[in-house]
Amino acid sequence: AQECEVKRNRSPSREQRMEQLPSSSKCVLTEAGTDMLATAPLASSFAIQKRVIKALILREMITRYGRNNLGFLWLFVEPMLFTLLILGIWTAMRGDSSQVPLVEFTLTGYSSLLMWRNATSRCTKAIESNLALMYHRHVKAIDIFAARIIIEVLGASVSFLVLGGLFYLIGWMELPRDYFTLTTGWFLLA
Repeated sequence: AQECEVKRNRSPSREQRMEQLPSSSKCVLTEAGTDMLATAPLASSFAIQKRVIKALILREMITRYGRNNLGFLWLFVEPMLFTLLILGIWTAMRGDSSQVPLVEFTLTGYSSLLMWRNATSRCTKAIESNLALMYHRHVKAIDIFAARIIIEVLGASVSFLVLGGLFYLIGWMELPRDYFTLTTGWFLLA
């Protein structure tokens, strides 16, 4: 018992430990009453998480589409082709007999459906396929999910904007009356 006391007395005091820390560090008092040294402020933690998610996005893009640039375009082209195919089928079946504007309905409905479907299906086996990355200190499960969801939301958003612009230019659709509602609704779906 006396050896423990000797060792405890030899440990540096709180003031000595604070002097050894860099100026960006701070001491945090936990609820249990013991002090814990946090070596990175909140802004640094967010910067680290941002870099981790960016690296995971790049890794996912390379893994999924390869290193050639045309493979990356498939992220945007696939939802566009699906939306155009569904629009073609509905137009051939219904024509102009429907009260619902088919172009607007197909563009908004199927683009959001693809965004949801692709994001959820990509996240189902995200941890299993990236299990080796979980051994890194800064990589968390939420980062892997966030990276995959960001990729799918960006792909569906670009597809939506390109097709919307194309349909407006060829006269198949009018511009939205309220951009705020459109943007809010789209990102609430994401």
